Amino acid sequence: MDKIGSVISKRFENIEEISKREIGQEEIHSLRVEIKKFRALLHIMKYANKANGKLKIPEPIKKWNLKAGECRNIQMTIKIISQLPINTETFIKELKKQEIKFAEEANVLLPSSDLLKTTEADIKMLITEELSADNVSSFIKDEIEKFEKNMASFDDDEKLHNIRKILKDLVYNKKIIQQSLPIVYEKLCDERIDNILTFLGRNQDLRIVLQCIENYKGEKNQPDNLTEIKKTIKTEKTALKEKIKNELSEISLKN
Repeated sequence: MDKIGSVISKRFENIEEISKREIGQEEIHSLRVEIKKFRALLHIMKYANKANGKLKIPEPIKKWNLKAGECRNIQMTIKIISQLPINTETFIKELKKQEIKFAEEANVLLPSSDLLKTTEADIKMLITEELSADNVSSFIKDEIEKFEKNMASFDDDEKLHNIRKILKDLVYNKKIIQQSLPIVYEKLCDERIDNILTFLGRNQDLRIVLQCIENYKGEKNQPDNLTEIKKTIKTEKTALKEKIKNELSEISLKN
């Protein structure tokens, strides 16, 4: 428990440190990344603690993360459409109203330091076994199987998002993987993994923008050029998927 306990402590220290700042766009992003890293750690730890179904993101952190995710989606949409070579001022004005609303709701749900300390202690109590090399191998095997299954279609946004989550889980746990499977670790350090994660992240961001556009259809304050904005985003997305297809075809995680 000592090694994993120190990693868990570090995750909670990072979450607490960021949550004490004035919460803005960067803090929301950084906190959500830390939570994803924490979730990835709990995922691999389940292989050593399979009987414990409570080993998951605590509810207070989960609630904040969901609401902050809504805020982050709006912020990302504003950032992307503001860079388009067309007039998006009206749409951005409406989106900023939503951003303020979601940010206020997320701040209310932000876990306190005391709650984080209690939650950290509760999580540590649930971990009774250290990871073995066999546990890590089982984790890798399952992730690679999921990766291969989702590689069936490059046009399916949900499958591409699943691939991104699988690769993120592997990358976030690569220091643990290094001790048991150095060959897989080396593959995860390949810059092509970073490239494909960047492309997959952009694809998911564009997907979110399109969802925001759909949500605004029929609104009384709907921008006149909403269709033009959508068309521009779809054009980039189509070109991006071709890059993703080419990059993914070069990746093999099998050892």
